[in-house]
Amino acid sequence: MAVHAFICPYCGKKIDESNILFVYDGYPTLYADTVRFNFLTKCSSQWPFDNGDRFRGLYFHPVPENTKYEDSKHVPVVTYARLSAGLTPRELADPDMLNATGEEKPEPNDDPVAISNRACPHCHCRLPNNYGVYDTMFVSMMGGRAAGKTAFLLAMIHQLSTQLPSRALGSAQLHAESQIFYNLQNEYYQSHNGTTLPTPKDERLFPFVFEYTYFNNNVTKKCFVVIYDIAGEGMSQPDYLLGHLGIKQAKTVLLMLDPNMLNVGGYDAAIHSIAKDTIEPAPGMENQYDSEATAESHDFYDSPLTAFLAQSVVANRTLGVLEDVRNVIAVTTKMDQPLMVEPKHFGGNCILKEDLGNAHQGGLDLAVINKVHSDVSTFYERYHLGLVDAVRAAFSGGQQEKVKVIALACSTYTRVPGENIRFTNGFQEAAPKHRIIEPFLVLLHLAGMIPVRGAKPEPRPDPKPIKDDGKGGKGGKGGKKKEKGGWFGRKKDK
Repeated sequence: MAVHAFICPYCGKKIDESNILFVYDGYPTLYADTVRFNFLTKCSSQWPFDNGDRFRGLYFHPVPENTKYEDSKHVPVVTYARLSAGLTPRELADPDMLNATGEEKPEPNDDPVAISNRACPHCHCRLPNNYGVYDTMFVSMMGGRAAGKTAFLLAMIHQLSTQLPSRALGSAQLHAESQIFYNLQNEYYQSHNGTTLPTPKDERLFPFVFEYTYFNNNVTKKCFVVIYDIAGEGMSQPDYLLGHLGIKQAKTVLLMLDPNMLNVGGYDAAIHSIAKDTIEPAPGMENQYDSEATAESHDFYDSPLTAFLAQSVVANRTLGVLEDVRNVIAVTTKMDQPLMVEPKHFGGNCILKEDLGNAHQGGLDLAVINKVHSDVSTFYERYHLGLVDAVRAAFSGGQQEKVKVIALACSTYTRVPGENIRFTNGFQEAAPKHRIIEPFLVLLHLAGMIPVRGAKPEPRPDPKPIKDDGKGGKGGKGGKKKEKGGWFGRKKDK
């Protein structure tokens, strides 16, 4: 029988039917599990352990005669076992310890029970049901220190639960393991007025694993989206990145860019000159905002963009870390700062100052995405920088036909209604966030999960899809597309 392997969404190591674990968490006794404890501690030194290195959980190796397999992939999904035959973490790590640990276990001769909860053999994190059955989209999130990566993720999660259903775009649910990490981060974020938990340079950060479901017009689609928030300092650890298969094989990158990279912190400095009393909360939300936090600037990342691309992208790509990347979503964070500091540059039909409104109702509106892409590109051109070309060149290693780049922008702050462009620090979960879900919608489109509407791409000399033939084979050749046409193309001129 062929071995059907998949990658743990958490530690990024391979799992197959020969080593996958089943775990029963219902037995009340706690056991020392150093594998799980050590992994979670590496992800966050402040992980909210309830009992230190002790957890519930008896482990089971699947036995073929007691296991049901998913028909198409033959990966065990349910096993039948007596709880008394379960292994404690110590017994699992050292077979010689079997029955010699003195740890309390269920009485023998109990009846077999069905167990469907599975765990990674390498990190002992619990796997989502159906993981390995549905397709998984691995996404690497990159950006410099204080570029706003974690704040973006938290704000995006705040909005997904309401924004997706209200637009008939399905639902995205965080898996239980990721929910614990989210709660840790969000509690700090709320109690510190929208400031994220500091990340020590040696921490790996825990991934955000979403199970996405689209159901509309008798069409049902499911997938997992795994977003790895790579600490800025972590980009200098290529051995770790190379050893993490989830990161290494990610074909999509969320590249988080701070506008302060364009002017050495100039936007952050200028925002202090905006009087606090000119930034009012939205009507009906007067009591939801902390007056001290309303006009505070974000922390910021002021290293020049070209230097960041050279140090974090080009240097790692030559080592093979980013060689499979095919799509880069370049998201300019903290867009509230340029909009408030230089409102005259965002007049007319510039879409960046507007929130989503009714856009993307029932599908990703390509015309809207193209307009955002064009407006963001124009913003960078004011600094004599071709954003799309610079990012594409860094990720493609000179082979520019291999990587597509879409430019988006957002803010974790809330746009205050009115003619003047003003934002308030709406860090609360219920507060609106500026264009915050658009990057996730593009991810879903790339995964083939949601429909599109609006302008349709016209034929153009883009490359054929890269074929995964296991030999590094390349797709067809194609010419360089014109940046002004947008990432998805544009309607033909009439």
